[in-house]
Amino acid sequence: MREHFVACLKDFGIEATATRRWSRGKVLKGVPISEIHNERKFASSQERAKAHAIARKKERLRAKDKQIQSVISAFKEGRNIEDTPGITKIKKNREKLLQLVGKAIAELEQSGNSEDLKIAAGLKDYYKTLGPVESVSQRTLRELRETQRNNQKQADHIRRMQAMKKRKNGLER
Repeated sequence: MREHFVACLKDFGIEATATRRWSRGKVLKGVPISEIHNERKFASSQERAKAHAIARKKERLRAKDKQIQSVISAFKEGRNIEDTPGITKIKKNREKLLQLVGKAIAELEQSGNSEDLKIAAGLKDYYKTLGPVESVSQRTLRELRETQRNNQKQADHIRRMQAMKKRKNGLER
């Protein structure tokens, strides 16, 4: 639909592009249209807005609770959260994009032009900063594990420092 809209705009002489979310480094989905539209009829627009806001909040809370439970169980069991079909597709598209960008960077670097070299360097910097393609649940699980590793490292460091202090005190006596 987006690409068709761009084609129609070009017929009217308007330049536009139809970039997809994944090509801009965005991997999280927006709010579904079903959540935006509420089919029930109310006496006033205020009542409809209030009921819609309550329904959306309840649905988000249910979804968030389900997500939290899946992250907790994966964390406790030491397993990973599987990729959804959407994440799998985004990962494949990211790979294709990185291959194309890599070829473009190589061509820009071979040209020897200073402007081309600046563009190539900018592209490299940008694509190095792209985060991993993962769902919110996968990101939360990864961050939990990183926090656990950091806490373990800190605890190990504290134990080593305490052991060194005991040895030092034992030698001084």
